[in-house]
Amino acid sequence: PWPPCPPRVRSVTVPLIAPAAAQPPLAPTRRFPALLRFEVAGYELFPGPGGQGGITYDVPRGVTVVVGINGLGKTTLLTALFRALAGPREWKSRPLDAPAGSTPITLSDWRQADYFRDRVADDAADAMVSVTVAFGGGRLAVTRALRDLRVTALAVDGVEREPSQEAYEGAVLELSGFAEFEEFFLALRYLVFLFEDRQPLVWDRSAQADVLRLLFYDEAISREVRKLFDQIQQLDSRFRNTRAQVTKLRAEAAVARGGDGAGDGAVDGALEARIRAAETTEQALTDRFDAAREALDQADERRQLKRQEREDKRRSYEAQVREYERLEQQHYTTLFPRLEEVTQYLFARLGSAGGCLVCGNRAPDAHARLRACAAEGRCPVCDSTPERQERVVPAHEVSARRLEEHDRRVSTAKDAADAAVAAAEEAAEAYKQAGNALAALEEELARAQRELRHLAGQRPASQAERTQLERALRTVEANLQRDQAELTGREDEFERVIARGERRVSDLAEAVIGRFRRFARAFLAESCDLVYEKDRRRIGQQGRQFEFPVFRVRMTSAVAPDTLQERGTAAAVSESQREFIDLAFRMALIDTAADGDAAMLVLETPEASLDTVFVARAGQLLGLFANGGGGVGNRLIASSNLTRGEMIGALLGAVSPEDAGTDAVYALPPEQRRARVVDLLDLAARNAALRTYEGRYRRALDEALYPERAVAAPNAEP
Repeated sequence: PWPPCPPRVRSVTVPLIAPAAAQPPLAPTRRFPALLRFEVAGYELFPGPGGQGGITYDVPRGVTVVVGINGLGKTTLLTALFRALAGPREWKSRPLDAPAGSTPITLSDWRQADYFRDRVADDAADAMVSVTVAFGGGRLAVTRALRDLRVTALAVDGVEREPSQEAYEGAVLELSGFAEFEEFFLALRYLVFLFEDRQPLVWDRSAQADVLRLLFYDEAISREVRKLFDQIQQLDSRFRNTRAQVTKLRAEAAVARGGDGAGDGAVDGALEARIRAAETTEQALTDRFDAAREALDQADERRQLKRQEREDKRRSYEAQVREYERLEQQHYTTLFPRLEEVTQYLFARLGSAGGCLVCGNRAPDAHARLRACAAEGRCPVCDSTPERQERVVPAHEVSARRLEEHDRRVSTAKDAADAAVAAAEEAAEAYKQAGNALAALEEELARAQRELRHLAGQRPASQAERTQLERALRTVEANLQRDQAELTGREDEFERVIARGERRVSDLAEAVIGRFRRFARAFLAESCDLVYEKDRRRIGQQGRQFEFPVFRVRMTSAVAPDTLQERGTAAAVSESQREFIDLAFRMALIDTAADGDAAMLVLETPEASLDTVFVARAGQLLGLFANGGGGVGNRLIASSNLTRGEMIGALLGAVSPEDAGTDAVYALPPEQRRARVVDLLDLAARNAALRTYEGRYRRALDEALYPERAVAAPNAEP
């Protein structure tokens, strides 16, 4: 049984998107994940309310805002949600923050497997993340260990399955309709999860071709296009390598043919002696190079080990310091039970070297004086001794001894951490020196090999050698002709298949453009539009060009307010325009491909790059997108820093722009807003900033959620 989704909260005068009947029906079925519930448990960064229980959240239809301040783990939480769906998988050679080019979407193991372990002291030993997502009418629930992202539980439509990555990937393909898990991963990376390191999709022609293929081609065409694309890349590379061999052999054969054969069988004693000496030198250098490479591998292993030990000792030391600060503050309470809470905090902060909150002093003598007072039981204000103090609890002696003992533990942990840092630096330096030695040997070996080849090339070619060279040349030339024919055949086939896929995108181009216009109008003051074209480009480095589908951006400007001009690169628009043109494009693709079904966006809000006047417009449009979708409905999960801006209120429909730029009005009643917030002020481990300024942060969050109160009481005390 699944809990009912909350009712859609919106007031709509005109539908945001034209009715589905007005759009051409989609042949392929691509179902996006829509997050229904997530849980993070046993992870030190997210202890949960009151330090217990972790985070459990039933994701409502519409907008959810992850709110926090710097250092509370907003990005870490969104990454945990992404990794719950992606697992320990990453592109083998395609960076997300660079144009895709013709780089394959092949997956390999995630190279940052220690991402979650490195953020906590216990190596995420018992931490887990669990998500339940809808794919159309299907339901998938998966639980992963955050330590290594292995699957520990898996169920489809309530029926348990084998808890493994292979079984999970099979279930995803079964429910989503994507042909391969690489394509589902690509959809997650380019469309569903939008992190700060994302490359604009609308200006990346190769990435666009990948996304349009996986969204709008039918499954058979999509699979064939990708197979042929990869084959043409491989054949192109092989053809160029074979052609280089032919060129080299033709040159060698020409030199060999130039001799008259008079020297056949003749031996130059001096030349042979030089060749033997060069061979001996080359072999000796090869042996030294192999030994140096092994030494570098060993140095790298030691460097990695010492780096891990350094991190372990650092976390241990920090944990001991935190415990000491807790015991120290407890000791002050035992010593001075009549002190007010604020005074105790002032002493605790100064005692932990955090600095005096009155004057900002961070000098070590102030810290030492307070610790001396605590050790001797003297009052840090009037310097009175224990016998002159009233109502002193004798338990201070016990707490003082406990504090003294823990001080020794802190000192021991610090010494161990310092030693680990030194050992790590020593190992890093040894690795650097081993690398330099290997590089020097590699250069010396290359010179010796060049010299040996030069000397060997001076030997006169015998008739047998010339015959062998001609035979090798004919073989390689035949291989070149075969590669050329195979490449041409694959190119002919690819041209036919890509044309069929392009026609499908062409049929849906107007639907994408129409949605983009509505989305972009909410974000931008300038008029902005898309134009659908065919992009001619090669797959490899040579060979014929093919026509790939592509959308290009056109926009007006201050100097041409009535003319839409093509903006061919991301550099042709401002930073805020770049962010939201690209976001509008991705939303248009998702909305078109979902074809009325539920979808999801998870993003780190780029509020810092957004013009102030458009914060409310952007929040309005994101809210409208989130409240669309059929079935369980769309979800939008956005992280936002707790600043003075209006982004949080705008996302929750609390801030309505005078001109939203849309045909609909998105508004969320005040009583429903708090339930749409994942409040890391309550759920995350408390850092120094939160401990110091918690009251101000909570007031800022309250003002962001309920701006009506500030309007109703403009003269209230801030």
